[in-house]
Amino acid sequence: MSKKILALGLGILMLAGVTACNSDSDDAVDATTILTYSNTAVTKFSLSANKNVLNNLDSVYFSIDLMNARIFNATPLPQGTKTEKLVVDITTDNCSVTELHVPREGKSDTIIDYLKDPSTGINFSNGPVKLHVKSADGLYSRDYTITVNVYDLNPDSLQWDANDVTTLPTTLQAPAAQGVTRHGGRLYMVTTDDSGASSIASTDDPYHFNSWTTKALDAGFTPDAASLASTSDALYLLSTAGQLYCSTDCGETWIDCSCRMDHIYGGYTDKVVGAVKEQDGTYSQVIYPTGVTSPLPAAIPVSGTSELVGVATAWGLSPQVMMTGGRRADGTVTSDTWGFDGKEWAQFPTSDLPPSEGRSLLNYTYVSTDTMTWRVGELPVLLTLGGNNADGRTLKGVYYSKDLGLHWKMAPKTMQLPDAIGAFTFADVVSFEKMINESYSRAVAPIEEWECPYIYIIGGRNGQGEQRNSIWRGAVNYFTLKPVQ
Repeated sequence: MSKKILALGLGILMLAGVTACNSDSDDAVDATTILTYSNTAVTKFSLSANKNVLNNLDSVYFSIDLMNARIFNATPLPQGTKTEKLVVDITTDNCSVTELHVPREGKSDTIIDYLKDPSTGINFSNGPVKLHVKSADGLYSRDYTITVNVYDLNPDSLQWDANDVTTLPTTLQAPAAQGVTRHGGRLYMVTTDDSGASSIASTDDPYHFNSWTTKALDAGFTPDAASLASTSDALYLLSTAGQLYCSTDCGETWIDCSCRMDHIYGGYTDKVVGAVKEQDGTYSQVIYPTGVTSPLPAAIPVSGTSELVGVATAWGLSPQVMMTGGRRADGTVTSDTWGFDGKEWAQFPTSDLPPSEGRSLLNYTYVSTDTMTWRVGELPVLLTLGGNNADGRTLKGVYYSKDLGLHWKMAPKTMQLPDAIGAFTFADVVSFEKMINESYSRAVAPIEEWECPYIYIIGGRNGQGEQRNSIWRGAVNYFTLKPVQ
C-alpha cells in the first residue's frame, strides 16, 4: 500500500472520529472535503526543547482539530512563559507548501517557509499564527490557526480577594457566635449575641453576598449557635443547657427532642451524632432519633472537633464521615483524625498536624502542575485550616490529605491564607459550587459556563477570642479560568 493511500485512509478515519462527536455537520462533509482534509492534514505539532524558555518544553501537548483547523495547547503554559522565539516541529501529510504567517503589531505578517527554515523561532506573543499548507499535488490548500496559550496567573494558587469579603448575614448588631450547616441545597446560619437574642439566615447562592434571607429567630430556647447541624431531613440545635432541638421546616419551628448532648459531632444520614457527659464524668456517644447511648473510644475528643465531612471510599459499605482535632475528656488537645461509618469510630493517629481544637475541615480539589508535561492535575483532598493549638495560640496554616486523613502535608505557599484573613478558630469553612461564565475570566472556546468550587470562611474567633464578623470567599485560580477547547 502506498504512503499516499495510507495517508488518505488515516485522514478519513481521523475525520470520522471528529464528526462522530459533531453529528449536526455530518451531511455537510462530502468526498471532496474528506480528500481536502486528508491531503492537507497536520498530523503532529509540538514545540522544540528550549531550557532557556521552559524545562520540558517539548513535552507540552498540543491538540490538532482537523475539523476546525485549530492547533492549540488546552493546558496553558505557566504564567510568564516567553513565547517570542519558539521553534516548532510540524509534521504534515507530505504537503508541498508549509508556511507560517506570523502577525506583527502595526505591520504586515512575516512569512516563514517552514520547509526551508524549520529552525526559525516563531513569535506567538502577538496572537495566533496562521499555518498555510498545500497538498502534495498543489490542488488543495488549508489554513490552520496555531495558538500558544499562556496562563495570566498561577493556576495552582488559592486566591482570596479583599473585595470578596462581607459581614455575617444577621439581624443582630453585634453577633457573638455563629454556626453554619448545609441542608437541602442551602446554607443555613444561626447567630447569637451576648443578650441571648438569635438570628437565622439561609441562601442557595453564597457567591452573591446579598442573596441571604435573614430574620430573627424565636426558637423558644437560647441556642448554642456553634452546635448547628443537619441531617437528611432536619436541622438540629443545642440549647445552652445542652438540650437537643430539631426543625423539619427549615428553622421556622423547633421541637424539643427530649435528648441531651454536650457536643454535636454532626449529622450522619438521617441521624445526628453527639457526646454526652455522664454523672461519673465519662462521656458516651448518643445518636438521635434512636436515643441509643454507647461508650466512646477513650482517645476520641468530646469538644472542639471539626465538623463531620462526608468522604467517598471504595472500601466502605456504609457512608463514611471524618473529623479532625478537638479536646479529649482528659483535657488534652489532639491532632488525630477520626472516621465514622454509622456504627464504629476509627482513629487515624498523626503527628503531621499540630494538636488543636476548633479546626475547619472540608472536601476540596487540590491542583498541581506536572512540570514534565505541564498539564494541570486535579486531586480530591481533605483541607483543614485554622484552630487553636494546645497553648491557646490561634493558627491559620492550611494542610491537605490525599488519603482521607491518614497523612497530612502542609499545603504549598500558593495555597496558604493571606495575612489579611488572619488566624482564626471555630470558623465554618464550606465549599459551594458556582456556575460562572466568561465575564469572570479569559475565554477562547465555545464553553459558556463551568463550575467553580468557591471556599467560604465564615465567622470564627480571632487570636483574642473575639467573634469575627466576616465571610471571605476564595478559589483556586485554575477553576476560575475558562477551559480551553
